[in-house]
Amino acid sequence: MKIVNPSVVILDSIDGEEMVRKIEAAGRTCYKSEARITTDSSNNFIKNIIKRGHESVLEHEKISVRIICDRGVSHELVRHRIASYCIDGEAFTQTYYPSSRNLKKRKIKDLYEMTKTSHGRSRLKLAKLDCLDENTGKIIQNKVNNIFYSGKKECYEIETEAGYKIKATKDHLFYSEEGWLRLEDILKKKLKIATNGINIPTKEELYNEYITKNQKRPDVAKKYGVSDSWLGKLIAKYGIQKPPTLHPNRKGGYGKKGMFSDEQRKDISERMKGKGNPRWKGGVSREILPNEIRQKRYYLDNYSCRMCGKQKELSIHHIVPVYQDKSLFDNIDNLVTLCDKCHKKVNGKEYKYEKQFKALKPIEYSPRKKKSMLNKMVTFRSIIKSKKIGVTATYDIEMQEPIHNFIANGFVVHNSQESTRYVDYRKGMEVIAPCYWQENPIQFKVWSNAMRFLEANYKTLIKGGAKPEEARAVLPNSLKTEIVCTMNFREWRHFFKLRCAKAAHPQMRELSCMILEKFVSLIPVVFDDIVESFKVKK
Repeated sequence: MKIVNPSVVILDSIDGEEMVRKIEAAGRTCYKSEARITTDSSNNFIKNIIKRGHESVLEHEKISVRIICDRGVSHELVRHRIASYCIDGEAFTQTYYPSSRNLKKRKIKDLYEMTKTSHGRSRLKLAKLDCLDENTGKIIQNKVNNIFYSGKKECYEIETEAGYKIKATKDHLFYSEEGWLRLEDILKKKLKIATNGINIPTKEELYNEYITKNQKRPDVAKKYGVSDSWLGKLIAKYGIQKPPTLHPNRKGGYGKKGMFSDEQRKDISERMKGKGNPRWKGGVSREILPNEIRQKRYYLDNYSCRMCGKQKELSIHHIVPVYQDKSLFDNIDNLVTLCDKCHKKVNGKEYKYEKQFKALKPIEYSPRKKKSMLNKMVTFRSIIKSKKIGVTATYDIEMQEPIHNFIANGFVVHNSQESTRYVDYRKGMEVIAPCYWQENPIQFKVWSNAMRFLEANYKTLIKGGAKPEEARAVLPNSLKTEIVCTMNFREWRHFFKLRCAKAAHPQMRELSCMILEKFVSLIPVVFDDIVESFKVKK
């Protein structure tokens, strides 16, 4: 058994001054007093609206907090509508394994089934899922801690304009253009939701940019953040290739003689010389190797291929490419005799010649891994359909720190709190010591003895064949758990007024005051009055 202290970590990057400025801008819009905004008017404005009780403006900013507490406290936190979120088991995730470069598309319910066998659990420990790094905004891979079956719950199905679909409870947190919000709130505000993949333009949008405005394809590709070749394939798919008459630098003739004017041909000739010529690296001209040099090299190599020893179809190869050092073009020591077959093998590659081995040694290099741009980007898309689908089996995934989300069916979704149903505590429990007994040695000893007794009983039940979901019946309220809470400023103020009061449960008050202390150090104007009313340390 291990005793740990309760703790809180703010998950958002907090800029208190920017937050209060945004709240003032929203409030002034409501009161039609935008002209009164100055560089130092935000604090007074917020103090006045709090004093008058007009706190609805505070809903425009929110904060997410990761809380380590006991399960008694976590059950009270759930009452604030912040911890009941689940995903339908049919949702897909991209699963990566270190032993293979290929990814596998698995349903969440299939990943859950893996937890039931020893082989499945061992494979799950190696697996990584796509998730969002909120600090960089990139899609990365992270390991899974556990997968939970959350029972049958009422779910909604949503669909985006790009065709992404997912089923989830109305309280599940999704990453929106305003940050982490419950699905119900996203639907009410009609916000765009984060999905994996590039922002694919519609046929009408692409036609307008490429044909109507007659923009060049590279410029259109840059606007949408895609490669030129990928956009070319999309143009072909939509069937909106640009007519020859709209191509820049083209005149009548459609590829026949007279297609370019004399002036255009001269310009093209200049551009294709030297480094501008794609056929020759570094702009090396097509100089022919003198015949006497060629014959001398054949003689020195005994008219044989230096790689395979054959004496037919011979040619000369430059060891150090000419485009790297043109002075070595006719240097006899930089030449080697090769047959046509070996010449094709080494052509375009850099080789090192070592005299003592009398052979060509290839320089070691690692091939580049191809990375798909589709799995690197997050795009915010509108929800075009949403409907209630009734009760269905739901699941959730617990990701490893510090990531608290995963990507399912292309959506960036939040994971929920740790469950006792499938967590095996045979290796030892982590418990939170009640703050009201820590200074009373007798009561604290009684509590710690009870925790050890319950831990021993739990292990006895497991040894006797009980499943973790059955043995958890003897686990105490003091068991440590983790939960992520997201609320806007108005809800946080309501939370603090209830949970920082002297009448609140001591452990709940300890944790709430801990959060309030962090908040008031970052955004004092919003929470100062609560600190003063409860005399909480700043």
